[in-house]
Amino acid sequence: MSDYIYSSARVRALESSFLGADVMTRLAESADLRAAYAMLAEFGVDLKKDEASGTILREATLSARLLAAYEEVRQLTEGELSPAFSMWRYPYDCNNIKAAIKCFFREISCRGMLFEFGTVSAYDVEQMPAKRDFSALPVRMAQAAEAAMAQYSKTKNPQEIDFLIDRACYADMLAAAEESGVLFAVSLIRSKIDLINLVTCIRMMRMQCGEAGRALLFEALLEGGTLDRAFFTSYYELGERALWEHLAYTDYKTMAEEISSREPRLTEVERIADRIWMEKIKEARFVPYGAEVLIGFLLGVEAEVRNLRVVLAGKEAGLSAETILERIRDGYV
Repeated sequence: MSDYIYSSARVRALESSFLGADVMTRLAESADLRAAYAMLAEFGVDLKKDEASGTILREATLSARLLAAYEEVRQLTEGELSPAFSMWRYPYDCNNIKAAIKCFFREISCRGMLFEFGTVSAYDVEQMPAKRDFSALPVRMAQAAEAAMAQYSKTKNPQEIDFLIDRACYADMLAAAEESGVLFAVSLIRSKIDLINLVTCIRMMRMQCGEAGRALLFEALLEGGTLDRAFFTSYYELGERALWEHLAYTDYKTMAEEISSREPRLTEVERIADRIWMEKIKEARFVPYGAEVLIGFLLGVEAEVRNLRVVLAGKEAGLSAETILERIRDGYV
């Protein structure tokens, strides 16, 4: 724990530069995309531009902000990133390999669909389906990608690609957390799996697809949470009210009480789930020093970048400030 005293102090100082809710509101209310970028520059965000046209590159700018945070943590920990830190980049690998496989079968380019922030470069992931070599990916994702290729060749159902690789992604994340020995990382990822499964279960309940929906739910559910897949399939039969009544006696009591009392739309359920997870991440702010502080910082930057993506994409699409603000999630500060 003493190894983290300096790094934790440094990270606490860096947290003061986070763009909080007030800044996101100002960005959403800015006149247009150009004004939003000008405001970001004022706040010290390094805007990446196309060399030829001078156009600001949104995704390159956001990826650079994330990469800078990970590089800071790498330097502070004096070496290779612990699995407790690098695991949070796995969802980008997951997104990229799913897109690469689907585009391979459709014989179209996936370049504009990939994030340059996974543990494997977007270019390398793009080449994987043609080469049938997924070995650079985290081990479970690599196995799932190979299985997804074979399964799609038989069924032509792209949804199965998502199911297989999503489950593998979170299995890899949980394994990395357990390997790190950081209990906070293990707790966070188990909670994330639970919350994703809860939202998935509610979505399937509200679709009212009967037995077909139950089968689809079982395929979509992730493994490794504190609530197992059998729990969700059993409550699929009992109904949404019974689900929330049971969860009132679990760590998800607050969420259960809020949702069962007013039955909000699915988008609001998703927002509440995101808020519950962020509240769990924020527990790191009460830790004086340790790996928890660095994880909180990284996930705080991730939350900030996610909100910036919502704002900037919304401004680009000409959405109203009100619509953009409805889509923003809670931040770390």
